[in-house]
Amino acid sequence: MKQGRGSTRRQFLATTAAASASLAGPLPRLGAADQARGDWPRFRRDPRHTGVADGPPAGLDVLWTVETGDLGTESSAAIVGDTVYVGAVSGQLLALDLEAGTKRWVYETGSEIGESSPCVHDGVVYIGDLDGVVHAVRAADGSKAWTFETGSEIRASPVIHEGRVLIGSYDQFLHALDAKAGTKRWSFETEG
Repeated sequence: MKQGRGSTRRQFLATTAAASASLAGPLPRLGAADQARGDWPRFRRDPRHTGVADGPPAGLDVLWTVETGDLGTESSAAIVGDTVYVGAVSGQLLALDLEAGTKRWVYETGSEIGESSPCVHDGVVYIGDLDGVVHAVRAADGSKAWTFETGSEIRASPVIHEGRVLIGSYDQFLHALDAKAGTKRWSFETEG
């Protein structure tokens, strides 16, 4: 029996999650300083992807919007300090001022960014694109720190743990990359 794309994707995500948990060891919680500032530095806030906050701030209002191109965005934003980081389908990784929404810098990946949400850690923004490239971008100025090519598109969001960038690719591997140099530490083949 042939399985559909959704079934394969579910298998991949389940295998990736299991491999991450077994190979990476216990993941830390969001630090107290990050919580106090209200940072949301990665998809679902912390390395455990709990998505837990103390509750919505009072009086939510739209303060600004930003144009990201005709195709919009599919990824979630990361917020660290007074900067919002978001990937656009146009292939741009944007750093925006939290208060005004003005662009601080724009990094061109050269490929569309799908659901991969940025992860900000130690002054570097990590994100994957649909050509299968992991990008490490300096948060201060938007310059490229390094890139790493996987074998297929990346829709997963990176997680940082013990100096490694963990990210799944549709090449059916979970990749562990050195966060500073971008070199492959290991890859784990999944079954879907």
